[in-house]
Amino acid sequence: MYLFIDTETGGITPNYSLLTVSCIVADKDFNIVPIFDSGSRGLYLRIKHDEYSLTSGALEVNKINIVEHHAQAKYAAEAGTILRTFLNGAVKTTGKKRLIPAGHNVVFDMQFLRAHLLDDATWNEYFTYPAFDTAAIARYLNAVNVIPGGYSLTALRNAFLPELSTATMHNAETDNLVTLALAKKFVSLWSTQTK
Repeated sequence: MYLFIDTETGGITPNYSLLTVSCIVADKDFNIVPIFDSGSRGLYLRIKHDEYSLTSGALEVNKINIVEHHAQAKYAAEAGTILRTFLNGAVKTTGKKRLIPAGHNVVFDMQFLRAHLLDDATWNEYFTYPAFDTAAIARYLNAVNVIPGGYSLTALRNAFLPELSTATMHNAETDNLVTLALAKKFVSLWSTQTK
């Protein structure tokens, strides 16, 4: 079972603020597994900080209004507790001891979760290795001439998921749903190529 993860952050390294987190549990066929009452969108968290560490470039990309965000967000300690409760539900629902972290350039998102919400011991309790990464898969499929180049999630969405072309990107929840759909598409492409 997979836990698809996407974040929006204040910068590109974990010393910047973690702002939002989306977590979606998926089965081996990349179908969403609802945990508690999360439905088809999984868990979405907004993280509050007393002082935000942000770059203007990050906010230009993710379009987060920090004043509105702060009013709706939870501090990291509370958000971490909510996330652990969700992960406990995921483990119980799926019957798996550990989940495979998944996403688009998921190592980036994993670094922020580990720096802000889950310590190493907690991370190792819930997750296995290696991660499932659609960005790495896209690079491989391009190298073996299965797909054309372009590895950004927006480029891959436009090329392979035209039905999602109106989705607003750089929102953790939307990006996570697009990544999950892309994972399904890659499986379909691969099975077509190997027949």
